[in-house]
Amino acid sequence: MQRNIKTDFDAYLHLFSFLSEDCQLKFRSVNRLARDAARAQQAAPYQTKPSYAMALTGHFHENNRDYLYYSWSDYNFITMGAREPAYLYKLNPINDPLPFHMMGDGHVYSVKNHCWAYNQIWLLANMHAGNEFIVFSAVSDEHLLVPNSNNHSAFAKEIACVMKVGYAPTKLNDGTLILMPPHQAQLVKLKIADVKVTNDEIKNSFRLLQLFNNRRQQAAKNTKAGSKLLIK
Repeated sequence: MQRNIKTDFDAYLHLFSFLSEDCQLKFRSVNRLARDAARAQQAAPYQTKPSYAMALTGHFHENNRDYLYYSWSDYNFITMGAREPAYLYKLNPINDPLPFHMMGDGHVYSVKNHCWAYNQIWLLANMHAGNEFIVFSAVSDEHLLVPNSNNHSAFAKEIACVMKVGYAPTKLNDGTLILMPPHQAQLVKLKIADVKVTNDEIKNSFRLLQLFNNRRQQAAKNTKAGSKLLIK
């Protein structure tokens, strides 16, 4: 007899509403469907540690799963705190120390040992909080690629992830690039699976950024040309 996977999944979702968080945590270990149901049931921003753990189930590999528990305090701090911009950067903290006084307050991603899975949670927390992202470093090949490699840096992945979920680029008068958030109702629907990008998605994000820069430069030229005509 063939089982109906969708019916099983719906049954798990229904069952979860009758269980305490403690039982939900245990029940997610039954099988993959139970795990997926537990993850789908959580509403962001996650208010409790068990809810957070269920939403992130399966995100960390076995060798760094302790990050799941360490990252909860960061997630909670960011989503419960005041709305402040987050900084995306690719800097040498010795030569470029400016943003590093903010380490530990959620505005700058900073862990002792970098882990991209942890980095994704930092991004998700700031998205759930509705924070804008300030691109602090220059968007250049030097910063977008890992040295002596064709692989994209975490800085490149961060920008691509943020743009993928609907953030729109804009610039201040001083040229600072800012990624502005979409509506909050859209952001709180995001799951950790949404904060992942392929190489093609990364390349597409930077094509969009280049198009944005070209349009901005053309608009500046048009404005300058119009001013000259008015002067004449």
